[in-house]
Amino acid sequence: MHLRLASLLSLTLLLAACSQSTAPTTTPDPTSSAPSTPVKATGSATLKLFIPAVKASGLGAQFLSAGTTAVRVRIGTVDQTFGVGANAPGCAAVSGGVSCTFSLVVPAGSQTLVIDALDVHGAVLSTSTQQITVTAGANTPLTVTLTGVAAAGSGTLSVTSRLGDLYDYDSYGNGPHQVGLDQGGAYTLAVTLKDASGQVILDPGLPAFRVCSSNPAFTLTGGTTSAPVLTAPEPTNTGDQITTVFIPPDGNCATTTGSLASADYAVSALHSASVAIDYNTYTGIPGSIMHVTGKLFSYLGRPVHASGVRVTADSGGLGSFNPESTVTDANGEAHFLFTTPMSVPRGPYPWYTFALNFEGVVGAPVSYAPKNGPVSLDNSVINLSPDTVNTGQTSTLYVTLQDIYGIEIASEPTVTATGGAVVGELSYDDSDNAYFPITAPNTSGPVTITVASGGVTVKTLTLTVKGNPVTVLDGTQPVPALYDFPSGAAKAFTLQEAGYSGAFTVTANNSNVTASVSGTTLTVTPVSAGTTTLTVSDARGQSMHFDVRVSTLDLVVQ
Repeated sequence: MHLRLASLLSLTLLLAACSQSTAPTTTPDPTSSAPSTPVKATGSATLKLFIPAVKASGLGAQFLSAGTTAVRVRIGTVDQTFGVGANAPGCAAVSGGVSCTFSLVVPAGSQTLVIDALDVHGAVLSTSTQQITVTAGANTPLTVTLTGVAAAGSGTLSVTSRLGDLYDYDSYGNGPHQVGLDQGGAYTLAVTLKDASGQVILDPGLPAFRVCSSNPAFTLTGGTTSAPVLTAPEPTNTGDQITTVFIPPDGNCATTTGSLASADYAVSALHSASVAIDYNTYTGIPGSIMHVTGKLFSYLGRPVHASGVRVTADSGGLGSFNPESTVTDANGEAHFLFTTPMSVPRGPYPWYTFALNFEGVVGAPVSYAPKNGPVSLDNSVINLSPDTVNTGQTSTLYVTLQDIYGIEIASEPTVTATGGAVVGELSYDDSDNAYFPITAPNTSGPVTITVASGGVTVKTLTLTVKGNPVTVLDGTQPVPALYDFPSGAAKAFTLQEAGYSGAFTVTANNSNVTASVSGTTLTVTPVSAGTTTLTVSDARGQSMHFDVRVSTLDLVVQ
């Protein structure tokens, strides 16, 4: 601390007005041949000082370090050290601190006055050296200025501006940690120096010092002030930039040991890049031109105006860039024209991806979603095969939709069917043709199938559904159109209908026979000679007819 002790410390040095001798005055012997020795005049000095107590809130405007335990005074050949403290001789506790008064004998004349404030270990906490004149016979009040003595390694350097641009930089993942400066430009630093007791040296009282930078890319202005400005370089794509800012003990920036204070600062290399698409000019239609801008960013995601960085575009074989490679301009940007591919991706991920690769910087991929134009029935292919099936059977609906530009529609079409027909999930055959399986209902009749895209009906088709025939089996063979009874015994037939598990009924057009159905068994019993037409029906209206003839009736009498 730079101290005005007379006014600020209440330290006053009064040199006495009277002349004194160090031995009694004697009259010279007139018979002696030896010359007489003059007696050197001396004065009594009174040293008064006040040591403020440390404030409860911590550091205050302490003009004499609170760690002071002794004061050493040297005037000419006089060298005396006085202990200070509430219990030291000549000192007493007073309001706000300790007051001390000491007396010493000093020689008259021009002298060098040195005052040192010492801690308990004898380390100098603050000091003053000045030339004074001691005038015999006069009181000489002096203003004494003490300057703090900074201890090596105890000071600090900290950033006080642009705090939002600071981050914890760790180049190796396990330390050491530096203060990261997100972008280039000026950062204001605060210098704090401490004496050997750990007391902060406050103005007035800071010793002369110089702040230095180990990396010339980081420059300093106001390096001899308590608020120097460090100007950091812009991030580059060639690596991180690091400097040690330090205060050498002798003010020489070439002295790198014993620094009074030091701090490491880093500017990370260009950290990332982004790609922006100008959607004001991009139509999204396949084959259209897209304006693409790549931009560089700092560690914290702020734009960096780094020019001359090589940028190479990679379309992944889909579309083309013009140019394929360029360098960033003064705004840190690279501009391209991208012609999108003549296709639209389909499936769950309807987008394409390209990347701009910045030299020395992580690549910047971007996804974009091409879009189709209006669907065109003329360009689309929609087929139903077969278009006629029996109940419960399956037909295949092939759908390839294209827009008016002849580009395949990427979005899945909507297919609906009437009459209870079931539309299966979209699938692809070995030739990558899209199709939907259509399962016919259990009732015969026409089924309307509708194909739509984006809520717009593209085409309607008709699936004709026919019922499966009811089959009557004699054993394992279909019953003939005319069945002759060989005897009067009852005959059992089996009823079948593919895809049907419901009930059957039977009717006869006369009473020559009786007929009944139980499950899938038809039982016919002859009653009288003649021909009878039997009609077997299912619950869906399907039926078949066959004739039975009874030629000879053998009655069994029991």
